[in-house]
Amino acid sequence: MMRRTSTLRSTEVAQTAVARSRALKDARKPNIRRIGKVGLWAALLVLAVVLGWWAGRVTTPPDVRPTSEGADVPTMATVVESSVGRSIGVGVTLSQPARAVATNLLPGVVTEVGAADVRPGDLLYAVDGVGVRAAEGDVPFYRDLDVGVKGADVEQLQQMLQGLGLLDHEPDGVFRATTREAVRVWQRSVGVERTGIVPRGTLVAVPTLPAAIRIGDDIALGALLAGGEQSVFATTGDLVFEVVLSEEQAKLVAPETLIRVLFEDQRWGARVSESRQDESGMTVLTLQGADGGSVCGDLCDLLPAAERTTLRGEAVIVPEVTGPSVPTAAVITAQDGSAYVELRDGSQAPVKLLSSAQGIAVVEGLEIGQEVKVGAASFSPDSAT
Repeated sequence: MMRRTSTLRSTEVAQTAVARSRALKDARKPNIRRIGKVGLWAALLVLAVVLGWWAGRVTTPPDVRPTSEGADVPTMATVVESSVGRSIGVGVTLSQPARAVATNLLPGVVTEVGAADVRPGDLLYAVDGVGVRAAEGDVPFYRDLDVGVKGADVEQLQQMLQGLGLLDHEPDGVFRATTREAVRVWQRSVGVERTGIVPRGTLVAVPTLPAAIRIGDDIALGALLAGGEQSVFATTGDLVFEVVLSEEQAKLVAPETLIRVLFEDQRWGARVSESRQDESGMTVLTLQGADGGSVCGDLCDLLPAAERTTLRGEAVIVPEVTGPSVPTAAVITAQDGSAYVELRDGSQAPVKLLSSAQGIAVVEGLEIGQEVKVGAASFSPDSAT
């Protein structure tokens, strides 16, 4: 009986604790709800403030400082020294007409073809293993060269040997023992039999060396030659400089426009000597030097000797001028055609416009360091821009 009474009391205590816990939770719920509502209203208030600030930033105009007359304060610019000009890039084509300068005299199979960039003594091609080499000169090598032979062809051979450091005396056109010995040394250096004799057909005279030569189409590796084929073509030395312009470029380049031809560190000034239209409607300008001679003057030897070379060029649309410079918006043109600028103190300074391009004007009449108003035309009733 005692145990049953104790169990009932424990049950009552537990039930009482559960009831108190539920009552405490129910009491807290209204507080949580109240706190949630307050937080929501606070968030809405912050959002309203932010939106109002943003709207004010968008709709309020920037701060403009008025002058005593109510006009905006003008922008000031300092006069500086600079260069103004305008050029457009153009391509310059250098052409050097070529002609046949030698005929092959060796029948057989082509066993080797040399490089196109040729210096005295260099191999042009070989037939059945026999090399054909270049020497500078205008007279064809038309015979065997041996002791006792005299003539311009011998002198050309001697000049080649002297240039290679193999002949001690000056070329005189006479094939003596000294020339034969020099030929033997040369033959040994190129790996052929040391006979001291230069057989017909093994030397070719090229007007100017070094040069970029072209081997004839018949002289191809493995080709069978009968003799008589045009074997070597070389440039004649006549240089033709041309500029090809598109329709838009041609509108900018006047006949008197200066063209600069650029090659390595050289800058050559050129003028247009002839203008024509090609089949595609492009404008082709033929150039000459500023003095009426060749564009490259006495430095033409610096240029590649190829039949056709592309060089860089510039067409000077606005010649470069250096002097006191201001923004073009600072220069005012009056009704009588004169030009002036407004200085910081409101006074007007007459100027002479020397050149302008890309928003910069070079003028005469200002000193470096002065300050001028930019866009000052709005402040002068007498101005007409």
